Amino acid sequence: VGVGGKSSSNNDENMYQFTMGSGIDVSSEYPEGRYLAMKVLGSGTYGKVLLCGDAKYKGTGVAIKLVRRDSAPYRKAAKMEAKILRALEGRHGTLKLLRCFEHGGHPCMSFELLGSALSEVLKVRSQNFQAGGQGATPVGFSDTQIRDVGWQLLNAVAYLHSRGIVHTDVKTDNILLAHGCDWKTAESTHTLRVKLVDFGSALWESDWHPNLVGTMQYRPPEAVLQAGWSFPLDTWAVGCVLCELVRGSKLFPLAHNDVHMHMIERLLGPLPQLILSRGAANMNQYNRELIKQGAGGVGWVLRDARRDGHSMIRDVVPLPELLKKHPELYRVVNRMLHLTDTHRITPSEALQQPYFQSSTSATNAHTAKGASSSSSSSGNASGAHTVRHEPEAEIQYDDVFDTPAWA
Repeated sequence: VGVGGKSSSNNDENMYQFTMGSGIDVSSEYPEGRYLAMKVLGSGTYGKVLLCGDAKYKGTGVAIKLVRRDSAPYRKAAKMEAKILRALEGRHGTLKLLRCFEHGGHPCMSFELLGSALSEVLKVRSQNFQAGGQGATPVGFSDTQIRDVGWQLLNAVAYLHSRGIVHTDVKTDNILLAHGCDWKTAESTHTLRVKLVDFGSALWESDWHPNLVGTMQYRPPEAVLQAGWSFPLDTWAVGCVLCELVRGSKLFPLAHNDVHMHMIERLLGPLPQLILSRGAANMNQYNRELIKQGAGGVGWVLRDARRDGHSMIRDVVPLPELLKKHPELYRVVNRMLHLTDTHRITPSEALQQPYFQSSTSATNAHTAKGASSSSSSSGNASGAHTVRHEPEAEIQYDDVFDTPAWA
């Protein structure tokens, strides 16, 4: 049953079992259901996220993720997501998992309710700018907001990496403002509190790595070229996010892999032989149309991009020009977008750069000892990582994690 209690397609009915305005998680304590389904907040490949009122906390809003009930792989993925979220405990700017339970055959997770995604804020600002003409608020974020959001995001990713976890899908869709905040908040305040969400694709670095990972516009060259990837995948994505906040739109438009690789070269210069040769050593269906041997059989080069992508490549502004008004930000982003993943700056190292050290938000930081990954291929520095003092949560939940069979 879909939004508003109206019947949706038979397909959807088979995958999801809930009715808007009715209860979820029926028990002897809550015979009408602990959670009142109020609105669909979003849909993904393997689940829907609902806005629900939590009867235990006088109707306080929470986000409930219902995982499709017709798929063993999705159930397995939900189990991994819950395991990772429990390990992170909602600390240092990561999404807080409140409970796991089962409803109508759905593995379910309850989360703290947050505000708008940064992608939505940028979308509304772009629409307002186009409607308002030259006098409208610029689409991109202010310098203070970019620095503050970047600081929080890097702290979150540094924390993940210190726990041996790779998010794999850092993007503005998955960076949410605090509860109750939307694009109007970005218009009226200099600082923004954000959290990193959606750990459905996250994994431990020591686990098996899939060939296809992340969202195309935020995917680094080593992932596209099948050259092997690790923690630096997230660092690249953070660099793309920071550029997006400056310009008000994605750093790279959605494109085929061959066009995407040439756009990267247009932004940052020629790809190093190390990455190209690593991709060539793992030739498969995803990269064989992307690289070829160089002239005379020496080295490796990118194959030519398809003709209908040439205009997209030409439209890419080289990074020094893109960030010429932000010299300190350029210096740190340039290292986050290093074409060789093993030379890429780590989130912990990025936080020590002048751009973030000069931030007023840095005065609210402290250094916490944490074990970081010992993998040399990750490029992660060992020892301390910098984390931000966390404000008290608006609502202090006292739930103990349930452990249903699926989790």
